Amino acid sequence: EHKNTMKDIIKTTLNERQVVLFSATLNESTESKARDLMKDNPEIIKVGLEEVPVGDVEHVYLVCEQREKITILERLAKTVRMKALGFVKDIGSLDVLAEKLEFKGVDLHLLHSDTKKEEREAALKSLRTDTQGLLLATDVAARGLDIVGLSHVIHFDLPTSASQYVHRSGRTGRQGASGTVVSIVTEREVRELKKFANELSITLKKYRLYKGELVEA
Repeated sequence: EHKNTMKDIIKTTLNERQVVLFSATLNESTESKARDLMKDNPEIIKVGLEEVPVGDVEHVYLVCEQREKITILERLAKTVRMKALGFVKDIGSLDVLAEKLEFKGVDLHLLHSDTKKEEREAALKSLRTDTQGLLLATDVAARGLDIVGLSHVIHFDLPTSASQYVHRSGRTGRQGASGTVVSIVTEREVRELKKFANELSITLKKYRLYKGELVEA
């Protein structure tokens, strides 16, 4: 949507210039438009899926009905010792979820594209200094986040692709630290989640909540 603005900016630069595009994802349409802004035959460098969390990172999933997902997340936040980043698909769903969890007494913070700068800084500061907490975010808002000591990543809404699973899950287990990736899924979503796991060559375990602990089912 900013292509025309980019064209105008590039027109004001010198003829001898270098144009570089960085993107978390790159589909054919974006790549074609990027080529139009560059000279000759630009080099394309793509990074693979090497950032899949490895080492001491456990990938688990909890199965429930769609309407029970909020209750599961509430129990996780209240009983499991964790410093967690939870992913929700969009701002509308995020606001509804946050309102229901706050009504149930869950202490949490939010990050989305409409979050004001001071609110974002306060949310990140809280999670970076506390040993317990829940930060709910959309994918756009969470890009580039590096939170030291993040123990859990929670997929409240299932990722739409393996690459999105990688991006989200890579927030924990950084630089050799341990971590847990928890997917809250319905029976219908289990098949898609297992497809991601096979594609990424990760071991996926079915867990349940028992007496405030995540235990293998």
